[in-house]
Amino acid sequence: MSKIDSNYERSDEGTSGLGPLKWHLLSLDELESRLETNLTNGLTDTRAELVLKIYGENFSGETGEPPKAWKIFFGQLRTFPFLLLFTFSLWCIIFYIIDKNDSIDLYLGTSVLCALIIWSLDKYYLEVKDYKNFLAHQRLLLSRCIVKREGAMKLIDSVYLVPGDIVLFHQGEKIPADIRILEANNLTIDESVLTGEGMPVGKTSNESKIDSMFEAQNIVFAQTYCLSGSGKGVVVETGLNTAFSRIVMMSAEAPSPIAEGISYKKCHKWLIIILIFPIAFRLLGFLLGFRFNFTLLGFIFAIDLTIVGIIPHQPIKEIATYFTSKVLVKKNVLTKQPERIRNFGENPIIIIDKTGVITENRLKIVQFWDNYEFKSPENILIDHTSNKTLSFAMTMRSAILINDAKFDHDPQSSDEIYSKPIIEWAAKGSPPDIAMIKFFQELENIEDFRDAHKPIAIEGSEFKIPFRSSYKYATAVYNGYEFGFEDISQKYIAFYKGAVEVLLEMSTKIACEDHELECKNNSKEKITQACKDCSKKGLRVIACAYKWLRESDIPKDFQPNPESVPEFLKEGLVFAGLIVLSDPPKKNVKESILSLRSLHMKCIMATGDMLLLASDVSKQTCIISNPKITSDFEEENINFYESLELTDSVIVNGNLINELRNLIPNDEVAKEKLYKILNKKEIVFGRMTPEMKLLIVEKYQEMGEKVIFVGDGMNDLPAMKRSDVSISMKKTGCSTVLDNCDVILLDDNFSSISDAFKIFEAVFDNLKKSAQHILASNLPELIPFFIFVFLELPSAFTVILIFLIDFGIDITPSIAMNYNFNLDINSRKPKDLIETQLKHNKSRFFSIVQPGLREALAGFMAYFIVMENFGFNYQTLWLMNNSKSGTMPGINDIYDPNIQTKGNSHYGLAEYENILFDYTAKAYDSYDLRVWFHELSPETWSSCYFPELDSPFTEEIICYSGEALYYAQHAWFVSVIIAKLLNFLIPKAINLGHHYHRLSKKVAFWSILLGVMLSLSLCYVPITSELLYGRPLPLLQFGFPALPSFLLLLEIDDIRALIISKNLLDITILINSVLKVNLFYNIKYGKTYDLEKTPKS
Repeated sequence: MSKIDSNYERSDEGTSGLGPLKWHLLSLDELESRLETNLTNGLTDTRAELVLKIYGENFSGETGEPPKAWKIFFGQLRTFPFLLLFTFSLWCIIFYIIDKNDSIDLYLGTSVLCALIIWSLDKYYLEVKDYKNFLAHQRLLLSRCIVKREGAMKLIDSVYLVPGDIVLFHQGEKIPADIRILEANNLTIDESVLTGEGMPVGKTSNESKIDSMFEAQNIVFAQTYCLSGSGKGVVVETGLNTAFSRIVMMSAEAPSPIAEGISYKKCHKWLIIILIFPIAFRLLGFLLGFRFNFTLLGFIFAIDLTIVGIIPHQPIKEIATYFTSKVLVKKNVLTKQPERIRNFGENPIIIIDKTGVITENRLKIVQFWDNYEFKSPENILIDHTSNKTLSFAMTMRSAILINDAKFDHDPQSSDEIYSKPIIEWAAKGSPPDIAMIKFFQELENIEDFRDAHKPIAIEGSEFKIPFRSSYKYATAVYNGYEFGFEDISQKYIAFYKGAVEVLLEMSTKIACEDHELECKNNSKEKITQACKDCSKKGLRVIACAYKWLRESDIPKDFQPNPESVPEFLKEGLVFAGLIVLSDPPKKNVKESILSLRSLHMKCIMATGDMLLLASDVSKQTCIISNPKITSDFEEENINFYESLELTDSVIVNGNLINELRNLIPNDEVAKEKLYKILNKKEIVFGRMTPEMKLLIVEKYQEMGEKVIFVGDGMNDLPAMKRSDVSISMKKTGCSTVLDNCDVILLDDNFSSISDAFKIFEAVFDNLKKSAQHILASNLPELIPFFIFVFLELPSAFTVILIFLIDFGIDITPSIAMNYNFNLDINSRKPKDLIETQLKHNKSRFFSIVQPGLREALAGFMAYFIVMENFGFNYQTLWLMNNSKSGTMPGINDIYDPNIQTKGNSHYGLAEYENILFDYTAKAYDSYDLRVWFHELSPETWSSCYFPELDSPFTEEIICYSGEALYYAQHAWFVSVIIAKLLNFLIPKAINLGHHYHRLSKKVAFWSILLGVMLSLSLCYVPITSELLYGRPLPLLQFGFPALPSFLLLLEIDDIRALIISKNLLDITILINSVLKVNLFYNIKYGKTYDLEKTPKS
């Protein structure tokens, strides 16, 4: 074992009990010795491989162990439903061992045990998928970094970092490990994820004397974010040994948010109802039955039904949520918490950032404003005289030097990179900065130019002030003589790059051909008008400026502070020129916005860009659809608040929001003004800071709205954390944002948001239909049970038949419904989808009671017809189960209606009188019930339609015997199955009939085939019939008794749908409008509809 992980004294200070190493207190020599590295050349590849084997990969959290099937099975025993079913199966097997005369207990016990094994295997399969998704998501959030090994720079995945590696990091990157700083260049770090402090922390390479590592300035921590500057350091901790991972593991024993989110194990309230309803109703039946002289047989019957009814209700949730994630991944949507996405109220608010979300964020320079005129970049590259003016030269220098972007490539493959066109070179940095270095690389070697010109150093720190949203520009001070100007009396020159209005206000001169002129008001007006013209075209404008400085201009005791601009740099600037960049909207954004609005979602833009630019992009993408907006009225000298009364389309300056924010705590009028703005239908916020975006989210939530925030940058992070659902982009989103969002768009395609919502609408709607299908299946089981208890009708089913229905028939259609959709899915408000159909009386009757009654009616129709065919009049059957007793006849007694005893040879013998007929006893199957109940008149019985038909099991005539009940039970079973399958084909949409019901043909086919094959095998396959007590039904009894009544109800359902939809025209318009939008069916199966072939109502 290396001494890297031993012989170190750990501190008990810092975060409670964390005990990190005192890396920040070590000298460079001690650091080099203890890490066994070289701080100049880095580790060798051999040493890095060895240390990687010791510490493992650089994951910031526990990856856990792969799930194991046996652990899942025994882990399930801790849950009540699984334990109840497992105990029930053992009971059945034990009962069979005690009494082997009745093998039904063995069949039922082994069947339930097999169901539990299948249940566990299903859970195992889904957990394996969850585990793989978790690992994939962990790797997805990992970045690449530049390390120095054996003296050479290499670009590697951060997962392969090890203690002792020398790492380079820059602005905009997430720190990949705990790193001791060796070099720092204006380095500031956001440590809020670790310490909770919102202010950035400056970092240096100086040795620290502070005992607490979290207060030291010479160390940076994993998962923090580099806000500005750059640095180089040596890795001291990786993976689970980092400060971030230690805090996570100490804070709670619960699974990490990522693992918990991806595993999809949170239950909906209505899913819990699915489990409670069968148990509650059946136990209620048992208690009421016990009150009314319930026998031991009835008690066992009730317990069996209660336990068997649990089986189909549990796996549906896991299967449906897995199906959701599977479909979304195909649409390049990664969801950490998919069930949270549907937590919307009526009219949810979607707040969208512009840059990188709506637009490409791949900027390209399209114009330069130089010497009071616009010039195209192509002309500048061709005509070399145009780039020799003072204005353009200073603009180019500002754009190159006040720029943190750099070309991103492996130094070992430089020749291959340089052989490509410059526009294809990979680069790191902000999109505007990348666009600038790619253009100016054609005129000047960026790296050589920067190496030749370094900012001046004061007290060992570069005089460089990064961009901040508070002052909206960046600047740096250089030696003036380095730029080759003659007769320069000033020693230094400061270059600026930032917002036009800010730099223009600070400027007193303007650069022209080869000299500087006074910047008068008319010059500023021309520049401002040029910016407005560009913004109206959706273009982005960045200003460049400079200022000459004498040595006396800088105070002797001045210390550079990256967080503030000194007063001597805030005035007297020379305005150099404008750089105009294009960032067009992404493809299909307009269609996606329209689709979201059709789902009754309010779309709002909130961006830090100029109002005119934000307004133009919002009009291109239909966030603003009204031709008349508030800014148009302001041009007519109508103030902003008066214009709110004249239009519903609002363009709001962030400064106004900031003013209202400061007034709101003590001013109710300011709060009302803000709420008036927020209640408008179409809103665009421009010049927004992170604090302002957060305020908008909070105020909407105070109004009772649910907020979805779509962003990709650190300036969006506060609002994304506060929102109900946060969505980010994989490619343009910074790593910290990806860590904290709920949904990641893997392809950065905004249209994926619209697709994702459609999928969620359809999948969760289908999942509720699965719940309704299962709940509806309780009625045809409960109604015969209550009739069996209270009216003592011979039982219409057996427990094994219920098991086959619940486990064999109900699950497949419930799963198949996840492949189904309703044509009106996108025309219903989200509120209608969330308020589950169990909530309203009409919906409850439609979705649960009505289908359940159809199935029960079909089953009883078949039951009474079959009993009638075998001689049992429906009036005779009532009270025949327990209350009606008779005289047990002799085994060979023959019915004779002409004598009083009806041929009963035991008539008058006390030991044979007042005996209840047991339909479940095999010994009673051969008795003629007309002889047993000799007191009943011949008119009580019906004529037998199958007088010669005998049972293959008893080899006796079926008519008037207990064997007839088995045939009636199986006829009930087949009819209920047929009714369930027909119910499956009836849509669950309240407004649409079955003609508009689209269903996956493949899944529907297998669902129907399973039901038919199960029915046929139970009745006509000898082995199955013998094992499960099946009976070979005559052809006319196999489902046909239930069909007429059910087909009639099917047409009644169509009439009901048309009545609810009010008239035929409404439903036709509804379908045609929905078909014009990409529905879930189109999304999943890639199919479209021909409107001319749409079925007519």
